[in-house]
This record gives sequence, structure tokens and C-alpha cells, in this order.
Amino acid sequence: MQPPTQPQQWPPQQGPYGPPTQPWRETSEMAGPPQRPYMPPPGPPRPARKKTSPVTVVITVAVLAVLLLVAVVTKVATGDEPEPKASTTSSSQQHTEPAVPDVPDLKGAQRDAYLAALGAIDPGLVVNEERAVRRGQNTCLDILEGKSTSTVVHNAQVRFTGGDATVSAAQARQVVKAVKAWCPAP
Repeated sequence: MQPPTQPQQWPPQQGPYGPPTQPWRETSEMAGPPQRPYMPPPGPPRPARKKTSPVTVVITVAVLAVLLLVAVVTKVATGDEPEPKASTTSSSQQHTEPAVPDVPDLKGAQRDAYLAALGAIDPGLVVNEERAVRRGQNTCLDILEGKSTSTVVHNAQVRFTGGDATVSAAQARQVVKAVKAWCPAP
């Protein structure tokens, strides 16, 4: 008995990618010189570099010369020039600036009392005594310049915070009170 044969399908059935093709055969037509590897196409051409016009060069040089001149004039104007000699004009002809009040120097017992008061507020305030004295003198200057109490307290808080202490608003009011003990009233 003959084995059952499969019925041939003619025309061949179409697959999911289109009609069937001939089986692969390598022929002498296909064999040829080796192919070069794929190279992407070159990008768009670069624009040609524009030549700098002589006018642009002249303007650039002029601007640089002006800047250099300004720098030299500024250096000469603020440089080490000798002190101007005192003039013999009357005081009404001279321009008077508002006088900066003299802040007293802290010495002896007054200095010790001030530093003790700061140490009682926060020991970190007197770790560097010279810094504490300078900050106190700046606070005294605020008082002598007639700044408002809230401004003086705020400036003292900002001024005394840092280093080894952080000063609150309440502590800043105590610092101002300690400064007022030796700072003359305006």
C-alpha cells in the first residue's frame, strides 16, 4: 500500500509577508567584489566662515582702546597720590561732610564690665574679646548716628551672630543694653 500523499497546493499559498519566493540560491551573479560597510550620509555642508570686515576690526580696536584708557585713568585717579595740602580757605567755602561721631575706646574696668555683661548673655560672645569690642563699638556707632532702636537691635543681632554664638532678638536687646552702659547718649 502506498503511503498517503499530501495533496499539492497549486498555486502556492501566500504567507504573511507576501507571495512565496524562490528558494535561496547563490549564483555566480551574486558573487562579486566585497561590499563596503555602511557609512551614514554626510551631514549638511558647513557654512563658509565669514570674513571679518575692516570696519568691525576698527570698531573692536577702538572699544578696547577706550576701555583701556578708562582703566588707566581710574587707576591714576585712585592711585597712591600724595595727600593734598591743607588749604587756607575759610570753612564756609569748604564742603563739609556730616561728622562721624567718635566712638569711645573701651579700656580697663569699662572693658571688663562690658565683656562680663556679654559673657553673661552668651559665653560664645567673648571667645574673641577683640572681636566683641569691635562689634560693640559698631553698635555704639549705630546708637550715636541716631538709628531707631529696632534697627540698632536688628544690626546687633546680625553683627553678634557668628563665630561662636547665635544671638536671638532678646539677646540682641541685652547686648544693646550692655553697649549703652558705656556708649555716650547722642
